[in-house]
Amino acid sequence: MSTYAHHYGSLLIRLSAMLTRLYNRTPLNPADLAREFDVSERTILRDLNRLKKANCPIEKGGEGYRLKSCELENITEYMSMIKTVQKAIKKHQNVVVKKDEETFVIAPLRIENNDGLWRLVGMNISGKELCWYLKEITKIKKQKGI
Repeated sequence: MSTYAHHYGSLLIRLSAMLTRLYNRTPLNPADLAREFDVSERTILRDLNRLKKANCPIEKGGEGYRLKSCELENITEYMSMIKTVQKAIKKHQNVVVKKDEETFVIAPLRIENNDGLWRLVGMNISGKELCWYLKEITKIKKQKGI
């Protein structure tokens, strides 16, 4: 496994754990997270900044970082989709996305939060970036060999 793929996989694991805890209203302490994931506190702060840039409503409080008072869609119900996307990103593979009766083949780029809702961002074979809200996707699967 390349260093890049290992780093990206570790990053996704950390971000998923942080998002789950935030959704469960557990404050995040960067020093504790750094020890848990065996990374520097600075790395955790960069991770938190990534979440903020992805429009995750995080604020710093007395007990640590937490969600601002707003509704954030529960990411745990999408974990199967997220794992499929994570594996495809790591292996530079395309996925097949089914939404309603339409099917798209894309190179997944990232999962992000937009105003409290989770969405998949990917690039189609023409190089156009496309976005779908996870709640609108009926199925994501790895594309079989061509």
